[in-house]
Amino acid sequence: MKPLLIYVELMRTKVENHDNITSIKNNEIEGLQMKISQYESDLIKNLREQIIAGLREQIIKKDSELKQQKFDQQNVYETIIQELRNYKNITKNIDQKNQEISKFQGQINSEAVKSREFQKQLEEQKKNIDQKNQEISKFHQQLEEHKKSIEEKNQKISKLQNDVNKSDVKLEDLKEINCTSFGDAPCVHKISFSHYSFDVLCDSETAGPGWIVIQQRINGKEDFNRSWTTYREGFGSFDGNFFLGLDKVHRLTSYKPHEFYIHLENFEGEIEYARYKQFEIAGESDEYKLSFSEFSGYIYKYSSTVDTIETIPIYLSVYYDSVKYDFMLLRNK
Repeated sequence: MKPLLIYVELMRTKVENHDNITSIKNNEIEGLQMKISQYESDLIKNLREQIIAGLREQIIKKDSELKQQKFDQQNVYETIIQELRNYKNITKNIDQKNQEISKFQGQINSEAVKSREFQKQLEEQKKNIDQKNQEISKFHQQLEEHKKSIEEKNQKISKLQNDVNKSDVKLEDLKEINCTSFGDAPCVHKISFSHYSFDVLCDSETAGPGWIVIQQRINGKEDFNRSWTTYREGFGSFDGNFFLGLDKVHRLTSYKPHEFYIHLENFEGEIEYARYKQFEIAGESDEYKLSFSEFSGYIYKYSSTVDTIETIPIYLSVYYDSVKYDFMLLRNK
């Protein structure tokens, strides 16, 4: 029996130990369960907070989108309202235009009636114009006949003019162009030739009758150091010192041949002269070039060498201060 009791005691001890171990394990299990519960509670809390935060963000985003959509819809609505207003205005304008078109159509119809009446008037005027054209054509025929008659008369006049031109006596030859016809009257006369006329001083004492004085120096009151333009036009007065003018001398000598005479007198009373049977002055475009030929005369300083065109101008330039009087004369040959 004793071994059995020992065994039983031993088993009872083991059972107690096992119960103690079981109690400990249960305590551990309960602790683990509490930790699990706490972990699950924290985990659920975190998950709930995360879910709530995510939902809050989605709600805010959706709210912003809804606000934007509402704003866009409001703009669309306002645009539609404005377009409707514009449409109403356009419709109103179209109605006005239609009224204007209708009114204008009425005017067109009225103008069409007037146009038809005007067309009738044009046709009548055209008939009148055709009649006038026929009259004008008839008048042109008459003009052509008159023109032929005038041409025949012009031919006759031209023939008569040619006969006059061929005649020995010319009208220009009957005009006074020099001082010869005035005889021994040494004064100012008007000459005319080839549509020109101007006053000249005639001289019949210096070298015979018929001379035109183109330059006269009898005292020192007139300055002969003048410009090109002044010499072209002439200067001075006939009762004192003067120069007739290069343009007038050119017209005289180019119209008909002239001879040239220079008369000089120094302070000692000595008289010198030069005469050229041919003398001409060119126009201004040729710088009034002088042409001399057929010299005769007596110049004291150059009595042995005065035989060229250049001699007299040289003498006058060198011995101008020794000359008391000088005259330059022209005479028509």
